[in-house]
Amino acid sequence: VRAGADLRAAGFVTLLGESGRSFRAQLRRANGSGARFAVIIGEDEAARGVAALKDLREEGEQEDVPLGEIAARLGRELR
Repeated sequence: VRAGADLRAAGFVTLLGESGRSFRAQLRRANGSGARFAVIIGEDEAARGVAALKDLREEGEQEDVPLGEIAARLGRELR
């Protein structure tokens, strides 16, 4: 939730995942919304202090980014 607030404060539009939906369904929703990236923070990512940044336009492209660097990284990617 903190990462979402930080992204919104940096001017990004965010959608939060719904806990009752499968991960796959949530990614389909993000892709259908026209989003370029999905920021994924599951239990494993939260424990490691990272978010998985998934490029929804590039099949399979995903990498871990430290939570404090997400907004800056998205800013660079979306220029």
